[in-house]
Amino acid sequence: MPVYTITDVSSNVRDWSSQQGGPMKEYRVHLSSGDEKHMNVEWSRKATSPAPTEGQQVEGTLEDRGSHGLKLKVAPSFGGGGFARPEDPKRAARILRQHSQDMALRTIALALEHGMYPDPPKDGSDLMSAVRQLADWFDADAEKAAK
Repeated sequence: MPVYTITDVSSNVRDWSSQQGGPMKEYRVHLSSGDEKHMNVEWSRKATSPAPTEGQQVEGTLEDRGSHGLKLKVAPSFGGGGFARPEDPKRAARILRQHSQDMALRTIALALEHGMYPDPPKDGSDLMSAVRQLADWFDADAEKAAK
């Protein structure tokens, strides 16, 4: 999604109420992104949210509403300011491990299906050891690619 910089905020603010969101404020802002400049763009926010400020960066898209002009649709965020909060490293590690385990299982299944597994596991402990070894390899490969 594009990131826009607010270059001006109109002092004319309109209060309104959303059926789903409650009390809202409509701001008119000027945005720039690279060579693009957009004037008088509507940005509605909850009344409890801080007002936009000049120089603030916001991630989102512009919706052309014909004769009603452009409306800024901000990307969902969890930390305010238009940007999502940083990812939890422990959660990221769990997701990586789950993916590595899935890829390990798929690799073993394909190898068995095509007769490419040199010494198929004899029991559950051998199979789990093979899955762990492959998952470790996939983890290491992903970590290497991230550097």
